[in-house]
Amino acid sequence: MKSKEENMQKTSLKCAVYGKCGGCRYPHEDYRAYLEEQQKRLASLFSGLPLRPILPMEDPFYYRGKIHGTFRYVNKRTVCGLYQEDSHRIVPITDCLIEDCKAQEIRRSVLDLARSFRWPSYDEKNGQGLLRHVLLRSAPATGEVLVCLVVTSPIVPGKAQFAKALMQKHPEVRTVVLSINDKAGSMVLGEREVIVRGPGAITDQLMGMAFRVSAGSFYQVNTRQTAVLYKLALEAADLHHDLTLLDAYCGVGTIGILAAARCKQVISVELNPKAVRDAIANARLNRVKNITFEAGDAADFLENCATDFDRIIVDPPRSGLDPRFINSLLKRPAARLVYISCNPLSLADNLAELKNQYSIDSLQPVDMFPWTGHVETICLMSHGK
Repeated sequence: MKSKEENMQKTSLKCAVYGKCGGCRYPHEDYRAYLEEQQKRLASLFSGLPLRPILPMEDPFYYRGKIHGTFRYVNKRTVCGLYQEDSHRIVPITDCLIEDCKAQEIRRSVLDLARSFRWPSYDEKNGQGLLRHVLLRSAPATGEVLVCLVVTSPIVPGKAQFAKALMQKHPEVRTVVLSINDKAGSMVLGEREVIVRGPGAITDQLMGMAFRVSAGSFYQVNTRQTAVLYKLALEAADLHHDLTLLDAYCGVGTIGILAAARCKQVISVELNPKAVRDAIANARLNRVKNITFEAGDAADFLENCATDFDRIIVDPPRSGLDPRFINSLLKRPAARLVYISCNPLSLADNLAELKNQYSIDSLQPVDMFPWTGHVETICLMSHGK
């Protein structure tokens, strides 16, 4: 493995479709220059705040453990690729520099098998066709891979034979599922799921604990860097055994389960019911008993909850915190609030609302998504100073 200093230097790796697909916004040439540009952007956005240097990734290539592809007819032949930025034109993808290598190999096999089974690709214009997308999730610690085919109907000719052939060629594939999405629009996954083969989920390991991950649940896409992110977040929370922690927007329960051994009680909240089912299973899997999971909107929960929380950790979507959630934080502040953000813009907006009640102690960027321009940031806030 290359040293950190070597990975900061220029590289000869070139993406064949750079500038066409909407995945990466920066050429994969000089990692140091990329980080410097992201740091300048954050410094401008968080001017006057205690911003720390961005933490780089040791090897900023082939890191995405969640990848997908869209099927489309091009020149009377089914192809699989990603949308060109700001369009619905498909750019066929064969080798991506940020996606997991094994997952890419399996995606190519999925395309070959789909062609051999003669499954018709979905046409957005007329709403006809069967095959829309493929979603793959890989677990680096266990080597397991989940394959989810997004289709317009549960009636898929030869689906059992397809799954058997794919798993014979790639023993890493632990399960194959169908997500039924017959609605027009840009949403990838449907509301109904059918397990074709296997348990319907894969298991990964993170910081000494096991986590069950299904197709529709939230789990960080860069698992190699997630341990860095979560370790810093838990340290910032300064947990003790007599404290009650709220873990809001909890996904499959990773942060709350990792924190439970350091707390008296953890209450985790998640809107996605599939993720909540995974989170409950994960708590049982790791024999964590001092954690409970609430299925529902985090703002609704905090508005109606009578519990006073000593610590709060939030990991909201790109849109940031719901205004009602912020209002509850201002009315009933916790001694420490740890905000994990995947969007610096929404974080800046939320901090402007929170700064009258909370002091902003530190902002720690972590490069979770090299080359894309997206940055994860851990913000530590405290109340009562």
